[in-house]
Amino acid sequence: MKFNVGDRVKFLDTHGGGIIVKILNSKMVRVAIEDGFEIPTLVSNLIPDDYGSPRQDEDRQANMQRQQPVVIIQEHQEDERVSAIRTAGTKQGFNTGIYLAFLPHEQRWLLTGMVDVLLVNNSSYDILFSVVLEKTSKAFSGKDYGSVPPMSKVLITTINREEIETWGKGYLQVLFHAESLDQPVMPLHASFHIKGSKFFQENAYVDVPALEGKSIIYFIGAPQGGGISQVEKKDQVEEEPSIQSHKAILKQEPPLIEKYKSSPGVAVVDLHIEKILDAPSSQDPASYLGIQLDRFSRCLESAIKEGYRKVTFIHGIGEGVLKTSIIAVLRDYEGLDYQEASLLKYGNGAIEVLMRHSKM
Repeated sequence: MKFNVGDRVKFLDTHGGGIIVKILNSKMVRVAIEDGFEIPTLVSNLIPDDYGSPRQDEDRQANMQRQQPVVIIQEHQEDERVSAIRTAGTKQGFNTGIYLAFLPHEQRWLLTGMVDVLLVNNSSYDILFSVVLEKTSKAFSGKDYGSVPPMSKVLITTINREEIETWGKGYLQVLFHAESLDQPVMPLHASFHIKGSKFFQENAYVDVPALEGKSIIYFIGAPQGGGISQVEKKDQVEEEPSIQSHKAILKQEPPLIEKYKSSPGVAVVDLHIEKILDAPSSQDPASYLGIQLDRFSRCLESAIKEGYRKVTFIHGIGEGVLKTSIIAVLRDYEGLDYQEASLLKYGNGAIEVLMRHSKM
């Protein structure tokens, strides 16, 4: 189906519709609904809103032409901020997943000048994203939203060095879409915490061929399956009319770190991929590092929140990419110490993280 700016459309999966105000890419447009909001929508979820008689339709089109300037637009207009990434990975662990990247304009002088803030979609999915920045503990600001095709990046904004602190904390929400799926992909909701001092350390910038320059990259998360079983489980609970079923809906999930608790205030997290995924063979091996880092970050945040005093992360030996990535994340945290775990117990395959400001 071909649509242009100004076309009136209806939604297939819900009531209502609106007017197309922007073509984002060949698969995505923005639709302005009655209350004034603009909603990124898949073209496949739209149908033309052919209401009224032919005469009414002609009058309506004539009114629109009188009230609005003529807009000439190509059928598949792309968002000018979106561009393809050059390669699919680097030795620095830039594997399948969603990343924030901070790319200095002046590559010879990394610690000066303007910086591009990029959202990188290094996956095979189309994504819808929303970026929210934390201004204070009780105040947030929506920074940007939109869509990014597979293996592409979008320029969110360009900042100067004085604005870096505004990107210290925030949240990123991502929906994954593909025309053909073995199973639904879980939405991604992740927080990020970036120390401003990192931008003034040359060794924090890594050479990322995919971005054509040295950048600070921050892993947000990787696409993960498993949506079907969780949806089915929820439906089964809601269909049961008993009081127990309602309690089950309201009951919160236990903290993630509790799954790995070995003694009070202590946990051991095995990051081997077969310990995280029930069926590793169903995932693209290129996504393993992203999945492992996602589990590491979530367990670390859970341990800090729950007041743990020590967590041992088993990363294995391999080529050392996972270990290097873990250490890079740990450097951004205050109040933590880390060291090699017991050689006798884990060999060279584990890191021990100590929380100096724990509640225990």
